[in-house]
Amino acid sequence: LFMDREPATECNIDDPYYASVRRLSIIGLVCYVLLLIALIAAMAVGGRRKFSFLADKMKPKWFWWELVLLLRKVIIMVVALRTSEQPEKGWFLCSFVLVLAISAHSFARPYNEDWLNACEYCSLFSTLLLFQAGMVFKVQSSDIDDEGGVDMAALKSGNQTASTDEEE
Repeated sequence: LFMDREPATECNIDDPYYASVRRLSIIGLVCYVLLLIALIAAMAVGGRRKFSFLADKMKPKWFWWELVLLLRKVIIMVVALRTSEQPEKGWFLCSFVLVLAISAHSFARPYNEDWLNACEYCSLFSTLLLFQAGMVFKVQSSDIDDEGGVDMAALKSGNQTASTDEEE
């Protein structure tokens, strides 16, 4: 098993350094989840008054919307990390999360001011376009030559093969 971003580094559970980093990362994730649950419980009990620093820009009905934003970001991060071996699957799932977020934001329009809602729409749509562009502009690793550039001959032969297959 090797790191995605640095293939020369082997992820070996027997390595004491790797084991300690993994242990600390698991502890960090558990703490994060527990603190998120505590925040959700505190917002449910305390209401808008206690968390006005988070809810000032929200309509009173949607004072808890900041938790939705946080949850969306966590889901996208987890999906991206869990599907790093299959980027197409990750792009699809992250795009699905963003479509759900756009739909939820369209329903709620949680911000007091319309320009904030418009900014959130722009942010969600631009992120969705980035995920879609990632799918469109993906270059197959087999099309990359030894120097790290794109092997145009492989791309052309691949396109000719695809067009020949379509004709038959």
